[in-house]
Amino acid sequence: MQISPSMLMALLAAKNILGEEHDLWNVNTERSYHEEFTQQEWQKRQQELKAAQV
Repeated sequence: MQISPSMLMALLAAKNILGEEHDLWNVNTERSYHEEFTQQEWQKRQQELKAAQV
């Protein structure tokens, strides 16, 4: 059985309300779920953010 990450978090949150202690911050901590930037992309993004602040 596969469960979507958002459904897993919802189920664990509901169990927390019922008294269990699940760490919701550890759901989907695998690198495959996170956006990966190359160093060049990261620098470009930082420059864009700085320009937007001006």
